[in-house]
Amino acid sequence: MSSKDTVKVAISYSIRHPKYQKVMKKTTNLLVHNEMEGLKVGDKVEIVKSMPFSKKKHFIVTKKV
Repeated sequence: MSSKDTVKVAISYSIRHPKYQKVMKKTTNLLVHNEMEGLKVGDKVEIVKSMPFSKKKHFIVTKKV
């Protein structure tokens, strides 16, 4: 397994602050195992939880959206 098999995926979402009711944007970064060819920066992908590949890698890319 080499480093080209790993991609970093950012998941963005919005939540409302419980006290001040302000909408805040949050981002979660995940390390994802990639066996697909031709993925570039900015591509949208679908991921699914799988067996652990390493200490921080627990997801796999299923398809490019």
